[in-house]
Amino acid sequence: MAQQALRLLGKGGQIKVIARDTAAFKQPAADIQLQSFKKEVRRAGVAIAAMQLLQVDPLRPLEVAPGDFFELIRKAPSGSVIVSFMGPPLLSDEQRLELGDTKARIVAFCSGDLADHVDLRTLFDRQLLHAAVVSRRSVADPRNSKPAESFDQLYMSVTAADLSALPAPRVL
Repeated sequence: MAQQALRLLGKGGQIKVIARDTAAFKQPAADIQLQSFKKEVRRAGVAIAAMQLLQVDPLRPLEVAPGDFFELIRKAPSGSVIVSFMGPPLLSDEQRLELGDTKARIVAFCSGDLADHVDLRTLFDRQLLHAAVVSRRSVADPRNSKPAESFDQLYMSVTAADLSALPAPRVL
């Protein structure tokens, strides 16, 4: 996530992060993921301009309320990157039209079966997604692997340049 965000960051841009607030409902994996992201961004000499931590019922699907995502995109300065650890922006058609051309780039963590239910290709086409880390459908046993190999077995990075790697949404 950090590598993708840093690649997309424009001159004078900011990094803004949306993540789950884990104070009330503990999520150790989410905490480690966010800490690792912050560490990599700091290592690159870049500051995170804003953190928006959202309290989410752990029994509900992980997503950002469309209105919250809309406002964050609308207010983001040109060259900025919005990093969502809670999935891509799921905006209404009306919100997408009102936004017009987005000035910010968006990187989203798409865990679980989200790619089966959300047409990520359309989000890339509409410039509402610029990079994504997506869970793989078939997963090898990562326990005997190095951390980087484990990551590659569990997830794949996708950009507009390599959409063919993205699984097609399943029709339910």
